[in-house]
Amino acid sequence: MMGDDGPAGFSPVRREAMERCKRGAEGLTVGTPPLPDSTAFAVTGLLHASALQIVQVENCHTAQRVADCFIDLLLCLFDPAPALEEQPAQQSRQ
Repeated sequence: MMGDDGPAGFSPVRREAMERCKRGAEGLTVGTPPLPDSTAFAVTGLLHASALQIVQVENCHTAQRVADCFIDLLLCLFDPAPALEEQPAQQSRQ
């Protein structure tokens, strides 16, 4: 129901939900975004993508791992230092 498919008449409901989410994130900025609402779009996009993935998994353990992954991504928006610190270790494993 979070994707493009849905029951007849659901598109307006989905659009309204996304608009509410964007309004809730108004004024949220990280760094110096190129547009005033760039951070809000990034956050709502990550939330939307996480919901799409979580509803596709078949067990709670995997759903929790997906949620944790997206939480880590969201936290990187606000404090990118830990992600940058891990990068050299990840490169050495490749």
